[in-house]
Amino acid sequence: MPEEVFDKYNRPEAKIRIFGYAVGPTANPVAAVKWIACTNRGYFYRIPAMGAIRSTVQAFVAWLGNELAMSSVYYQEWNSVYYDNYDFYKYIGLGLTDDFIREPIVPNIYKDQWHYSNILGRSTALGAFSQSALWTNIQAPFHQNICFVVPDVLCCEEGMGMMTTVTLPVYNRTNDIANQTILGVMGCDVTVEEMSHFVDKRQLGPNGYDFAINSNGYIVFHPNLKATNGWLKNPPNVDFLEVEYETEAKVEMRMHMIDGETGSANIQTYVVLPDELHVDNASRTYYYTFVPDSTFSVGVVLPDYATKFIKSVKAFTDVAQGIELLRSLDTDLILADWDYCSELMPVADSNSSNWVEDVINTFEFGYHKCNQDLAQHLFLDAGIAEGMVSYWRDKAPEKIEAAFVATNAGLTKIFPAGTNSSFERLSDPWKAVYYKRSFDNDLWMFSADIVRAEENYTTIMASKAIEIEDAGYKPAVIGVLLSQATLIKQVTDQMKACKNLQTKCYLLDDGGFIMMSTNEEEDSKVIGKFFGETERDVMAHMINTSVFIQNEQYDYQGACQEVRKIASAGTTLISPIFYDMLSLNWWTAKFAWAYLNFNLYNWLFPVRNYVYADGEDEEMTELSNYSCILKLSQYHYNTQQEFSDSKGMITCSSCQKSYATSRIMSTNLLLVMVEGIEDCNRACTHNPLPLQPKESTDPNFSNDECIVTKRYRKRPPCYDYNEHENTSLCGSCSLLYPCPVLLLLASLCLVLIQRQNL
Repeated sequence: MPEEVFDKYNRPEAKIRIFGYAVGPTANPVAAVKWIACTNRGYFYRIPAMGAIRSTVQAFVAWLGNELAMSSVYYQEWNSVYYDNYDFYKYIGLGLTDDFIREPIVPNIYKDQWHYSNILGRSTALGAFSQSALWTNIQAPFHQNICFVVPDVLCCEEGMGMMTTVTLPVYNRTNDIANQTILGVMGCDVTVEEMSHFVDKRQLGPNGYDFAINSNGYIVFHPNLKATNGWLKNPPNVDFLEVEYETEAKVEMRMHMIDGETGSANIQTYVVLPDELHVDNASRTYYYTFVPDSTFSVGVVLPDYATKFIKSVKAFTDVAQGIELLRSLDTDLILADWDYCSELMPVADSNSSNWVEDVINTFEFGYHKCNQDLAQHLFLDAGIAEGMVSYWRDKAPEKIEAAFVATNAGLTKIFPAGTNSSFERLSDPWKAVYYKRSFDNDLWMFSADIVRAEENYTTIMASKAIEIEDAGYKPAVIGVLLSQATLIKQVTDQMKACKNLQTKCYLLDDGGFIMMSTNEEEDSKVIGKFFGETERDVMAHMINTSVFIQNEQYDYQGACQEVRKIASAGTTLISPIFYDMLSLNWWTAKFAWAYLNFNLYNWLFPVRNYVYADGEDEEMTELSNYSCILKLSQYHYNTQQEFSDSKGMITCSSCQKSYATSRIMSTNLLLVMVEGIEDCNRACTHNPLPLQPKESTDPNFSNDECIVTKRYRKRPPCYDYNEHENTSLCGSCSLLYPCPVLLLLASLCLVLIQRQNL
């Protein structure tokens, strides 16, 4: 019986409210539904028609809001982050145009504005104390925080990026406590970028970062949050464990952060590089704490070698001396697009040939207005780099094409001058993969430019981080550029077997990418490519024997490209028009429309409508992105075992091939020697080795079975009682009272009609 259930689980406080609805004309009595709502501090509503469903169902929001007004407590509500989109400005006339006002699409204005206020009001009216998270695509279009007031500033064309909203309820304060109600919601938009500026990222180093999550474990900001790139109009919710390699230690740390605890954890984890092709097994220390008066917890992640930083440098009291170090005739200088002098310099463009000169000139004429700590750090690094250049001038071997040094101050110096073409896209060393990997590995890290490898670009980079042992600090990375000919000569001089035409020798990096090949037919064509694309059978065998390990990851914030074909010809109209023509109402409506819209002048002098079509292209395509799940695969050689004498034999049908591997000490290189020029890829039925991201179904629903593991969330506190609440008003209906005058007139008319009939 319902009474027994309510008495057992919801008495005597009745903390759970029940709202009842009667939809349409009901043949059965609804007294029981109304009784359930009334006895459980809810409300009973009638929905008379389809059009009243939305407004009637949402009426309980105001009912709950009144309870908050009676409590006289203000609860802050922080929404989850959402992506600011410039398209909204076009609707409301705030685009960057000469006339400032664009043609507004009026229905969309009201729709978007209503949706905006609805989102802000919903969370507070349901209980502003609630920590529930909402993703929205509503735009906050201005260059400063928005508190529902349009400031006299222009918006940036790309929008403000990721944002969050904090809201507070507005109550009607009257003397009658029982009649106090919620009037609305006030709020303020805050950019995530502004929040992240509270942490000086220069102190964290190239592999350190800060992040924040909310009480649901969703990311507020994180370097791996791809929504900041703007690829998707509606970025999905992204959990902390979906942007990092999931381990038990991180699951436990996430729970502590959601609970508002303060602490730290040292975790050995895989770190996926920005190219998503390499992974490093590194140690990271996570420091975290809770932000008061919010639903956020923030964290800072540091490698073991980044526990110290250069706080303040006063290396050069004479600015001219520091500037002179930046200028060198026999070296190329590249500077990162950092805010060395943000108040004096234009928008940074490190690809511009004048960028370095602009920075130097700004130091000369406005040094006192620059970031002096960063400028002094730059001068110090320039002095260190000059010492390296002096060494290269005297003792640089002829086998290298160029030598370089990149520092934590954003400086990259290349010797000799004229060889900086390889660093055009690597102006910011902190974002460069080679720089990050050199810091995490105490080896000479060899790498190839994967993108330009398809253009027969065969120069290989070898880099290594410099460490100050006493301080445990890494200030820079040094490296050289080597040609393929140099690498081949070094290998063949040491390994005579590689000169045999029946033997192909490869140098692979720790991710399985080819750094060198002794096969003259392949040579530059395979440099930088995945070894599994060239020798699939050998790579598959090395994975099966644990020489290489395959890691699989799912990217829940992927962006897949949707191609929609747009034809010039019209499509066939599929409509039940034939059956409509059989209806009298259809003919009546058509004749009425023709009669009302007929105009003799327009019939005699019609306005010509011109239609243009491309005679050559019969079909066009429209590209757009949609949110999807991508499956990623990375490979790395097994560092837990030694494979200096590793050998393997591949036999498939009549095909036979052997290989041997050897680790190159103090480097990330693996020498692979393959004997037998037979192509076993066709004879051997190895599964293809995935490399590029591919769209995938949700792994939580494999084999049509839901195997979702519930992640820990912090439930919001519950406000469920107020002594001034009037629970007697739980639903009512109006009565139809008879009108005496109308009844009298109706009676008189009835008498007169009856007399006339007589």
